Amino acid sequence: MRTIPQEFNKHGYRYTLVSRIGEIAIYCQEKEAHRNFEVMVIRKRKSDNDFAGTKAGDEYMPSPEEWGIYGWTLTTYEEAIQKAKTWLQKGGDDDESR
Repeated sequence: MRTIPQEFNKHGYRYTLVSRIGEIAIYCQEKEAHRNFEVMVIRKRKSDNDFAGTKAGDEYMPSPEEWGIYGWTLTTYEEAIQKAKTWLQKGGDDDESR
């Protein structure tokens, strides 16, 4: 089973996993002096897909089309923690994100 990465680079930004609370991951997004925090709902593949090279149980992060539903960018770590807690308290149904 593949898990989400601890660190990765994308679009010139460096992402570092700073917290994981169950199905919620909080990454620090940095580029030069710019810093944000991204809250992502981590989901698992339901079946194998040989074409994509994924297996049932592999973890994955939200796609760009799912941003605002399963992923959010916040300016402080405190805001990110609050967003994660809100998502978890509502059982994964965060009306504010839609």
